[in-house]
Amino acid sequence: MAEQETLTERTVFNPLDHGLWARYRSGNQIDHAAWMRACADGSWVGTCRRCGDYLLPLRPYQINAKRTDYEAHCRREVVVRLIDGVRTVEGCGWILNAPSGRALTYSSRASERSKDQ
Repeated sequence: MAEQETLTERTVFNPLDHGLWARYRSGNQIDHAAWMRACADGSWVGTCRRCGDYLLPLRPYQINAKRTDYEAHCRREVVVRLIDGVRTVEGCGWILNAPSGRALTYSSRASERSKDQ
């Protein structure tokens, strides 16, 4: 039994530690100039809240004169395979949405919500 492998310390994945990086936000709004630079450079804008991989920005959607929507996709795209009649899904495919440029930063966890709700 002395030669049995033991588990090393594992870190728990916390989705609240991931998301849009601060340099792409101005308060709770998306910094348009920084976002456009990231789109032009092909650089990442944050980390995925589902798997922790990097987020790639898309060019903003101009809805009308007052509304621009922003979107970033997880680098690990979803791949669906059919093996012996069984469908398997690999990858993440999580999408970060910022409607009207608002970077949503709240949590749906009951332990993370304020007590007055």
